[in-house]
Amino acid sequence: MTTKKKWTFLDFGSDNTNYIEDWYQKELSEQAQDKFDDMFKHIQNVEFCRDWPCYKREIKGQPGSEKIWELKFDADKKAFRILGIFVRGEEKKALLLIGCYKKKMRGYHPKSALKTASKRAKLYREGKATIYERQIEEDL
Repeated sequence: MTTKKKWTFLDFGSDNTNYIEDWYQKELSEQAQDKFDDMFKHIQNVEFCRDWPCYKREIKGQPGSEKIWELKFDADKKAFRILGIFVRGEEKKALLLIGCYKKKMRGYHPKSALKTASKRAKLYREGKATIYERQIEEDL
């Protein structure tokens, strides 16, 4: 019996490029991909985002922009992060804006990750983005 998932996750894209999937394929090892996949398999069925074990915190973002949050997972001795926003007016939809990792006491890598996330959130709100629904497989 399949459980109806509670959350839908969307990937940010433009110009025929899914930036999250591109990062996933090019930047993550097989181990990191497995951790990423497992994280989303779990949280898609958790009622409230505050109960996601990978939910790190909300970040202010650029002045005048909405709050961006981060999800975390560890693999390959790196602290990976996904920066995203909740989709306004859509219950239980989250938009993944950029994948990165966090260096101890040095911020994000790439350094422009938060700025890029803020710009992408703005492009999304302006209808200037391509959105891809993230396909998350259910465990059998």
